[in-house]
Amino acid sequence: MLDEQAETALASQLQARDQEAWTALYDQYSTPIWQYVARLVSPHSSATADIVQDVFMNAVDSIDQFQPNRGRLWSWLAGIAHHRVMDHWRKVAVHVRAGAQLQAEAVRDSRGPDTTPTLTEVFHNRELIEVVRFVLSELPAEYAGML
Repeated sequence: MLDEQAETALASQLQARDQEAWTALYDQYSTPIWQYVARLVSPHSSATADIVQDVFMNAVDSIDQFQPNRGRLWSWLAGIAHHRVMDHWRKVAVHVRAGAQLQAEAVRDSRGPDTTPTLTEVFHNRELIEVVRFVLSELPAEYAGML
């Protein structure tokens, strides 16, 4: 991480739209932001890559709002990342609730109300799906035709 003086200089260059400053920002902070997001989402999720990309795109769009006297670049970027992660989980929750509702309706229609899955079961199934997708994506190309 940069010291406070170097961050202030970098912030000034960013606000002046210096292209090299953006490269320096990304080079300096992309790995720590990736690690932060991966801890909150999943190190193997494509959502992590999408969120990290959104963080830096949002930084470009909002650099004029950054004020060095109110905090460090890392804190600002981590705040953006935190908001993007929360947006991600809100979307997941909406999909999970909708899926759980549809599944519950299907179960009630076919077997009765006593077999409705719990929310924990729905989340577990979602997590299992993500793991299976990751494992399949890691298979060598010669196995692709076998699936």
